[in-house]
Amino acid sequence: MPEFKENKARHAFALIEPDPQVRMVVSAMLVAEGHSVEPFDEVGEMPASWLGRRLILMRDVRGAFSRLVAMADRAHIWPRVILYADEPAPEDIASRIKQGAVGYIFTPECASQILSIVETDDFGGSFISRIKWRVYQAERAMEGLTPREHEILALVANGHTSRQIATLLKLSTRTVEVHRANLLSKLGARTSAEAVRLTVERSLMTT
Repeated sequence: MPEFKENKARHAFALIEPDPQVRMVVSAMLVAEGHSVEPFDEVGEMPASWLGRRLILMRDVRGAFSRLVAMADRAHIWPRVILYADEPAPEDIASRIKQGAVGYIFTPECASQILSIVETDDFGGSFISRIKWRVYQAERAMEGLTPREHEILALVANGHTSRQIATLLKLSTRTVEVHRANLLSKLGARTSAEAVRLTVERSLMTT
């Protein structure tokens, strides 16, 4: 049995690797460091529900990351994904990072190559992946907004004050403030400005 080091973060990985030998070696490296690994042969084998629960480590074979992105779009859950290849081309690395990958490495020969990315990434890595993470979280939260809250959020995003919104919707200012507080809570936003930012980012990512 491997001896696990104390005071280290434990991570849960989904490993997508078509080569069974490489799959076994990479899994063993991570397990030896105290992490859990669920291996898969291809993207389609992994349950969509795992996207937000596990770190995705996958070989960048043709079309695989695009299929994962499509799965994430359908589920509205943006995962943290680290890609690897034996000889990654610079243009492929740039393309995948723009699509939202956390990082891109050579096929790992030791767990530290993977963990050096994971343990410095506190939210999603690249600019695009951080935005997608926030946007998907907001979209899931927005599903819980009432029609009135959606209406008020749209007016807030257009720069209207609570008093102006109250006049437009024929409500009391107090009622508008209550709706605003409720929608902020549901979106996990601390301020109206943060809620507006999420709304704008969401519209940018879906156009």
